[in-house]
Amino acid sequence: MSNRDNQQQPGVAPGDWKRELTNLLQLKGRVSAGKRTPKPISDRTLDAREAILFMCMRQVRGLGYDIKSVYSLRGRHVEALVEKWKTEGVGAGAIQNRLAILRALSKWIGKEGMVLPTRHYALDNPERLRRRTSAKEDKSWSAKGIDPEKVFAAVTGKDQYVAMQLRLMEAFALRREEAIQFKPNKCHEGDQLRVRDGTKGGRERMIRITNDKQREVLDQAKRIVTRWDGAVAEPGRTLKQNLNRFDYIMGCVGLTKDGLGVTSHGLRHQRLNDLFEEVAGVPSPVRQMSEASGPVVIVKGDATKWKQALQIVSNTAGHSAIYKGAAYTGSARSVKRPGKPRLDWTAGKTTSDTTITLVDVSLDCPGPALDGTHAHPVQSIPDSGASRPSLENISVAFVAEHGGRQPESDQDDHHAG
Repeated sequence: MSNRDNQQQPGVAPGDWKRELTNLLQLKGRVSAGKRTPKPISDRTLDAREAILFMCMRQVRGLGYDIKSVYSLRGRHVEALVEKWKTEGVGAGAIQNRLAILRALSKWIGKEGMVLPTRHYALDNPERLRRRTSAKEDKSWSAKGIDPEKVFAAVTGKDQYVAMQLRLMEAFALRREEAIQFKPNKCHEGDQLRVRDGTKGGRERMIRITNDKQREVLDQAKRIVTRWDGAVAEPGRTLKQNLNRFDYIMGCVGLTKDGLGVTSHGLRHQRLNDLFEEVAGVPSPVRQMSEASGPVVIVKGDATKWKQALQIVSNTAGHSAIYKGAAYTGSARSVKRPGKPRLDWTAGKTTSDTTITLVDVSLDCPGPALDGTHAHPVQSIPDSGASRPSLENISVAFVAEHGGRQPESDQDDHHAG
């Protein structure tokens, strides 16, 4: 679609970048970007695209570029945005997400290639925009010394639904939105839970019920809902209102990075790390790293159980790839193991104690002397009958010089002299 085509559409005036963006999102924003087979995206993803694109346009204009149309965006504008984000300390993952959305926009406006690969924007420091795919620290509440039961009790006094949502996050490693939309009666199937509402991309997954604590939390969730197909959220509120209510309560009890140093998402980390240890029989890599005071050597224990733990954690978290669980449990591959000690060839020597050892190799065969004359008469020996010098004819003399003089013979050497 060209700029001219866009301006000819009803309700879109030339230079009205806000209307242009809204129009593009409605026409092309509802399919996934960068996929060989595009598929519809969720309303949440569409809202995220809209928020980021509007933010980018406002920031570009705030940087002094007086562009009035989305079709006026150029590569230099993207570079200016990335520099601004790096200066503000925006995380690598957030910058990559924003660039991906801008890359989709560049296709919509017919400027594919306007947004370069991410590595181009980090030439000065490649590590700056590299996304970390494995946890480097344990974000569990237990790692911060926080007792979940005390927090749950405090939250219950303010909102019983939010308290129940937190308990579900701890027991089943649910995300915030999954816990708010969780329907305990409908999701419960024998010894498993079928979770789909609120998941990323609407991907359904099964979570195993393995202990009595989980069963108790599930029973409590069933008692709090007012209908068989009811969700664990305050009736009469929309999803957005319940999400806002959840965030408000978190701020009231100090469950923020600036408050207690943890967020509600730390309960998901806690359950997944506990689950890893239950299956593998040893702590997760991120917990082994946090407990070590020196160089870390990850103990895997049984290799089969270790791999099984990785897969179960990934499935419980809602990921199909086994390595995705490392975002919560850490990875043994990301640990820098202590290297082998290297030999110190200078040990026991001082700068004044210098020994130079020369090796003189001479062969008992004709060769030139130092004065240019032949040490032996040169004879022409035919190749067919020529005798080659053997190892017995090779003598090796080691001459050691100490300060320019020959060292005395070692008295213990019976071959000396």
